[in-house]
Amino acid sequence: MKTKLSICRKKARFASFDEAVAASEAPPFKLRAQMTAQGYWSAARALVFSLLCLCSPTIVHAQVCSGIPGLTINGGFEEPDISTTPPNPVQTFGSNPYARLYNESNIPGWSTTANNNRIEIWESGFNSTPSYEGNQHAEVNASAVGALFQDIVTTPGSEIVWSFAHRGRAGVDQIRVEMGAPGSSLANQGTFSTGNTSWSVYTGTYVVPAGQTSTRFQFRAISTAANSATVGNFIDAVVIAPLCDYGDAPSTFSVLRTDNGAAHRISAGAFLGSSADAETDGQPSTLSNGDDNDGSDDENGVRFGLGTSSELIRFASNPLEVTA
Repeated sequence: MKTKLSICRKKARFASFDEAVAASEAPPFKLRAQMTAQGYWSAARALVFSLLCLCSPTIVHAQVCSGIPGLTINGGFEEPDISTTPPNPVQTFGSNPYARLYNESNIPGWSTTANNNRIEIWESGFNSTPSYEGNQHAEVNASAVGALFQDIVTTPGSEIVWSFAHRGRAGVDQIRVEMGAPGSSLANQGTFSTGNTSWSVYTGTYVVPAGQTSTRFQFRAISTAANSATVGNFIDAVVIAPLCDYGDAPSTFSVLRTDNGAAHRISAGAFLGSSADAETDGQPSTLSNGDDNDGSDDENGVRFGLGTSSELIRFASNPLEVTA
């Protein structure tokens, strides 16, 4: 078969794929190919898989992407199980399902700035409010003005992604995400307003400043529809994780973090395409386009049929471009 290959940094031509791969330097680079003859499809596949092995980060299980050791503890507020005792609550509301008020020492991972050190946990279904995931969630406006936070171990210069689910109680409640060094002025990462008819998920990224080995991740209640310091701002499904790219295959495959779905850590300069976007979980979809529809389409690493037509014609010269 006839193959023409050129790699941007090397400006070279090779007689075979093996020769091109062996001679290529480390990514990033762009490779263009024109191929003819019956072997087009097998050649194209071989080329793409070779570049994937060279340029892509190692594919790892989702456990590696579900959180850096020392980060998010009890992000779903599932501990303790408030349907049983101990620990003994400070106050109980309702009866199966419950909402219960605890001293912060009874809620693994979480602390509060409230002067009475109390955190309120709701069971799914209490006051007709379902949890976003699992069977429990927290109310930031508990029994006093305050904010919920965790102090997490971080690597200076690293970039992490955060995500959480938010819901109002009596109407539209407003909450703010803050991050920074414990004991310092925390930086506003965003203020979010959500009604009481459904949960909304918010996400963002944070670059850990130089020298900051411990980072406070905090939820501060800004306002509530009830105009009360003790009513409103539910949160659930808090995730703080390394930058990872998850899949969007149909749900019949293992896609989600909870199913140990395939994912890879995003490394600077090591990806196919012009960019790589981060998610905190897989996005299963029937057409495998959930990742494309989340606002950032990063699946442009391999392009077939460049120019005026995207069709591939057998026995004809068909262009192929791989950006890595």
